[in-house]
Amino acid sequence: MTDAQRAAVGRVAGYSQLEELLLLHILAERLPEPEREYEFARVALGRAWRFDLAWPLRRRPLAVEIEGGVRMIGRHQRPGGFADDLVKYRAAVQLGWDVLRFSGAEVRDGTAVREIHAALLR
Repeated sequence: MTDAQRAAVGRVAGYSQLEELLLLHILAERLPEPEREYEFARVALGRAWRFDLAWPLRRRPLAVEIEGGVRMIGRHQRPGGFADDLVKYRAAVQLGWDVLRFSGAEVRDGTAVREIHAALLR
């Protein structure tokens, strides 16, 4: 099975199971609902980069990326994909975004929703 096929198996309606779980945690905590697959750089940089979850209308916009597949070698762990992600995250910060990155374990154990909650309070 290819990496793309493995990723497709773990997706629900176009979103990963981890994204779905984190959204459930966010809604259960009655936090503001984020935008999903938010494209943040097309206007400024001509890039089609997306965040998994985003709150773009805050004074300082907040983005969340779920770094799934940390135990397998997927696109984000290969040298090219990893380097591309570094460029994306630097560009986001230069455009004024706060970017929080979480592993699947941090989504599952509640760390992600707690840190998102704290960030939204700032």
